[in-house]
Amino acid sequence: MVGKTNPLQISQVMEVTGVSAAGYSVFFQLPRNRGWVMYKAISRESEIRTFIRNGKPRVRIKVRVEGNLEEKTRGSRVDVTDRETVRKLERIIARDLRVRIEELIRETQRKGSDIFAFGEYVRSEQPGFWRRNIQPGPGWERWYRELPVDIQVRAKLRRIGAEAK
Repeated sequence: MVGKTNPLQISQVMEVTGVSAAGYSVFFQLPRNRGWVMYKAISRESEIRTFIRNGKPRVRIKVRVEGNLEEKTRGSRVDVTDRETVRKLERIIARDLRVRIEELIRETQRKGSDIFAFGEYVRSEQPGFWRRNIQPGPGWERWYRELPVDIQVRAKLRRIGAEAK
């Protein structure tokens, strides 16, 4: 065993791997100290694609998460009835999720532990590359440590909830 994930990182693993059932809640800080909101994911899906660029594998992940804004702190200065404000919240949530996913991927790459099974995607989608470079060589671990991963996250707010006291 190379390492372990903490309970909060499990949601990032589920987002990348596309486990559709959700249910976790995350607090997000609003810009310019305007308070906090709690986002609860209710569903997610992902799409993982591999490419060979300049003789090296590359992975592109598209994650779509839908959730509810469960609550906001009383002092939060945010109008959740305004459509543009909701879009801004979605962008904040998507950016934060992307950063968390990137951090987890970098951590697993440092340890050489492909918990997302990107190697299986490369093997199935790029069999010629796999036969020439992975099977006869030192294996996937070396390639995984240097694998470029592009991540796109799109978050949707479906329902707006309560305000915390």
